[in-house]
Amino acid sequence: MESLFDIDKFNIIEDEENYYFFRALNMADNQDLDTGTILDNTGNIEKIRTDRERYEENAENELPKYSKDAEISLEQVYDHIKMHYRKDTNCISLSSNGNVSISYGRGFYKDRYVMVKVPKSELGEKVINAGQYMIGEIAKKVEEYISSIPDDSRLLETISEIDNSKTSEEIRKAIETRYTTREPLDPSNAKPRKGITYRSPVARISSYQALNEEQSLEKNKIIAKLTLLERVGGMEPLIPHTANNNLLVQTIGNAFSSLELIHYGDIEKDEIIDVPREIVDIFSLLQQVEGQDQQLVEDLKREVVQFVSERRNLAIPENSTLSNDYRVKDNISIEEMYDLTDGKVEYGQANSIVKNLFYLARSQSKARELAKLLNQIIGDNPQYRDIVEYIENNGFRIEPEITTRQSNRGVKLSESISLDLKGEETELINKIKGLSEEEQIEIMKNGGLSDVKGIMSSTFSKTKRNEKIDKEEYYAEAIFSLYDWQKIGIEEFTVAERNNLIQRIQNEYCVELYQKLEEQGIDRHDIPTILLNIVTRRNDFEITENDTLETIKAKRLEQYDRMIAENRENLNQGKNASILNQALSIERIERFLGYYDVQGTGIQLRPYQQRATDRADEILQENRFASVILPTGGGKSFVALSQLMEHQNEEMLYLAPQNEILEQMKDYVIKYIHGPVNTIRKKQRWHNSWCISKPKICNISKFTCTRWKRNYKQTIWFCCIRWAT
Repeated sequence: MESLFDIDKFNIIEDEENYYFFRALNMADNQDLDTGTILDNTGNIEKIRTDRERYEENAENELPKYSKDAEISLEQVYDHIKMHYRKDTNCISLSSNGNVSISYGRGFYKDRYVMVKVPKSELGEKVINAGQYMIGEIAKKVEEYISSIPDDSRLLETISEIDNSKTSEEIRKAIETRYTTREPLDPSNAKPRKGITYRSPVARISSYQALNEEQSLEKNKIIAKLTLLERVGGMEPLIPHTANNNLLVQTIGNAFSSLELIHYGDIEKDEIIDVPREIVDIFSLLQQVEGQDQQLVEDLKREVVQFVSERRNLAIPENSTLSNDYRVKDNISIEEMYDLTDGKVEYGQANSIVKNLFYLARSQSKARELAKLLNQIIGDNPQYRDIVEYIENNGFRIEPEITTRQSNRGVKLSESISLDLKGEETELINKIKGLSEEEQIEIMKNGGLSDVKGIMSSTFSKTKRNEKIDKEEYYAEAIFSLYDWQKIGIEEFTVAERNNLIQRIQNEYCVELYQKLEEQGIDRHDIPTILLNIVTRRNDFEITENDTLETIKAKRLEQYDRMIAENRENLNQGKNASILNQALSIERIERFLGYYDVQGTGIQLRPYQQRATDRADEILQENRFASVILPTGGGKSFVALSQLMEHQNEEMLYLAPQNEILEQMKDYVIKYIHGPVNTIRKKQRWHNSWCISKPKICNISKFTCTRWKRNYKQTIWFCCIRWAT
């Protein structure tokens, strides 16, 4: 099994004796460089340190979890690779793919790199293939557990089905028959709730872009057996102090998407080759080549390895586009874009087209320059002409702004790296390839806001509406598009929920509010965050029956003025300077979208109350009774009211042990459901009947079995709230 994931099965850089892997120097490495901690007397890098070594230098830290002499283990590799990784391991990350390394170095660090030379005979000792190692360790533990299962167990039949499966779909079907948890087995994203797709708890049976079909099938068999044994067979999670294996499976995905290798312990001087970013770019472009003589591609890689090993230098022309500093036009105002598109192309779409035009032009233009440098390395050897021309015509230098490592998304460049484009945007790729060098430079000079050969206008035309978009709607969509939803854990919205959110922003007088914030001199990039923080807060004023749309608007705008005035000193101070600069929360957005609203009332449940009602509904699908147990002040009455409203056309009883509780419930009916109109001189005990047709509210002490049999024989809902103190 493990041989399926051998490093030779991937797109690697090697010569006869060594493998060559890449490391993007992270911020801690760069700090070591700046302080001279890892430099020798000649200014050369003499080592790359582990996180544990730096961790131990901070006297405020606790003792590290792993000592210097600790042996490598599944748990330590997991702790190093997982999201929110530990900073006291002996692991140093490398990648076998230059494209991946650049996506980190150029996207998060300082665009500086080293190559690490690993003798082929030593791979598996100090350096391991992370994904292969983790899958192998899991397989061992799974097989060990299987060996302890009694021969007559039905689990062994399902395991045999998994082993004999020919496709991942067959694997899913095999375990569905034994998977008894209520949770879905294959949440490729976290459970979508009310339309929003949240960032994953992770797909268990899935395909990784970096793996071929055979590798994916084998990986899925191992993960399926792990899942089966964990959920049905009683196997404990493999990582101590974790609730399940979800994060472990996710971490394996991270390892393969990064084509990650682990160097265990410090990387020493004789392993390190300090290389300019252009060399890593050239290797990454060679790893993008497809449809060419593979042996020639491998020979060309080795030519570049030899150039690097001999410590020769590249001669980059002064006028090379590699050294230009053109920037994307990312400060296009909403008004400018509205005029530019005649109000017929949504701001988000138009802005995305401008951004993609710029970065595609820059990426392709620089790939062409790098192809010239590649020719410089090989002395214009005609043997490699077709490969160099392929790079000139089809290569894209990595620009983190338009690339992704998310599996099976966008247009694939190399193994796990893709251009993050979708729909009509993918057509831009070939259009950019067809431009001359001068035309690509013109797009870059204008920050993407250039209609060379009508590319921008023709792309706009495919997305524009027939009628001009209302200004309020245009602003609302622009605000939605300008906010970075992924940073708060929302990957995407369904079309319906996206439109719902935009409509709600539009209803909050967003144009006037946007203009108020502009008048305060707030940076245009900060306005969406501040504006959304303002509009998602509830009204602090009362709406009466005498209010009109105009007076309600005036009250809301007055509230905006108060909030701006209260936070004026901090609004220009950036992130977290005030409550209005802070990142939104998922709960805030859910509340704004009305997910916790009890329909037909003024009640908005808290998240735990919503979970209680949802869970009660689930239980009552299969059982006659359900108990909702909440502490004093936990809002049991609101949970009960939500159920009464949801089932108001069914026969129900609301029973309480005290008249005080009943009176409180009736007060809530008036306040949140019926309203005070026409209640004067009416007996309060009848108010509930006006708005909830069949439910009856009464004191338990006055309720008799005879009365139950006579009047509520057809009751199909019995709302029993346990009053915990």
